[in-house]
Amino acid sequence: MQQTVLFFMHMNIHLGMKPYACQMCGTRFSNQGAKHNHMRIHSCASPFACSLCKKAFALELSLKNT
Repeated sequence: MQQTVLFFMHMNIHLGMKPYACQMCGTRFSNQGAKHNHMRIHSCASPFACSLCKKAFALELSLKNT
């Protein structure tokens, strides 16, 4: 069952389906995880901080890429 759900979630990417919409700005996403990460922008949640300059980021990947 879980593999079937994951397969259909993955297929959303290839089919261009974006059934998950941000309630604040309308941006659409192919999966709930991407929507959840996006919502951090609106909530000002920035849990990943640089230990040198203290600049904070909503996503850990953003911290690593700077």
